[in-house]
Amino acid sequence: MGMLRLMYKELLANQGISTVFNPDVVILQRNRNFRQRSRVMQLFHNGCLATAEDFYHAAAIFYHGSSRRDFFQAWLFAEMAADRRYCPVGTEPHPKWLAAAAKDRYLIKSNMLQHFGTQSMPPGMTSKALHCTVRGLWPVDPTVSDELRKQWHVPPLERRSLART
Repeated sequence: MGMLRLMYKELLANQGISTVFNPDVVILQRNRNFRQRSRVMQLFHNGCLATAEDFYHAAAIFYHGSSRRDFFQAWLFAEMAADRRYCPVGTEPHPKWLAAAAKDRYLIKSNMLQHFGTQSMPPGMTSKALHCTVRGLWPVDPTVSDELRKQWHVPPLERRSLART
């Protein structure tokens, strides 16, 4: 669906518009993103999402949400895109990576350990207070293997750790 592709491109174009924190810009972006997510759900409920590309773009739009519900929906849509074998274009992340990252966001927002190690902490936050094993990342579930990460197109934690030092 061309509309979702346009919404996705608009979302990407508006990410990081300003390097200086501006509350007015943040409010505008949040409102625009909310309207996009509402429109995506309307399309979904009307049966208008059908292709792998549709689900991928829907997932990306929800991935930039702010609530557990948004991240859960992103996770589901990304898995649907992966199941339909969406092929990333250009620098787009693989739909399995997007699903893993959305799941990590969902888990963090639920006060749980992330599984894949895709989510970094904001600058200035100390990992010691959170008992984090990899510097710069939100705490990661130690029972999740790098083999599982590989299946979801996520690099091993060791590589993430080296990239941050």
